[in-house]
Amino acid sequence: MMESERQEILGRIEARLRETGLDLFHAFDAARYNDAIRGNPRLAPLPLFDRGSALALLIGNTRALWPRFLSAFRSRVELQRDPHPLDRYVAGAVTSCLGALPWRAELRFSHEGGARLVSMLHAAQTSGLAHVGPAHLAIHPTHGPWIGLRAVVVVDEDAPAAGPSRIPPCERCPAPCRDALDRAMAAGAAATWRDWLAARDACPVGRASRYSEPQLVYHYAKDRAVLEDPSAP
Repeated sequence: MMESERQEILGRIEARLRETGLDLFHAFDAARYNDAIRGNPRLAPLPLFDRGSALALLIGNTRALWPRFLSAFRSRVELQRDPHPLDRYVAGAVTSCLGALPWRAELRFSHEGGARLVSMLHAAQTSGLAHVGPAHLAIHPTHGPWIGLRAVVVVDEDAPAAGPSRIPPCERCPAPCRDALDRAMAAGAAATWRDWLAARDACPVGRASRYSEPQLVYHYAKDRAVLEDPSAP
């Protein structure tokens, strides 16, 4: 397949994912991820389809996911009945959008475990989408820590050439996130979810991309009430 045709296919899939709120889409070499996790007994390598390297796609989101998910949740009974409706929404959206892939592929989600567990932090760092910061958060150069990493799909195609290296956004930062994380860890069992959130809030990168309050409450406090509150944005 010609490179122009491959890029056209990936561009269509990226556009479809963006419509669902999954607006981060980054191609990388699955072999680089495998090198990074080598020796970790909890992590299995990604498939390479008998190639030396294989095209992998990292799929994630910014705050753009939340309104799309809320709209789907309030209109779809199967999401309302599911104990993990966001995971179900993401799985359905990704699976549907990737149906247009003309290649053999393997898909793994961030909420899966066991033999299918993927380290999304390693995927983010080795792909170049984000940098792992001092507080062990994935820091995007534009959106900072306000991103979600949802899935990795590996397809039976050659990997793209490595792009230019970005300067890590944390390189010249005094790491206030680490100080906030240390305070939360020192609080032990007395720490609230707001204490853990403080590590993200301390990051100076991407503050305009901060999640809304209902989204934070859902992610950190696991409070489903915000999903059913019609006034919650």
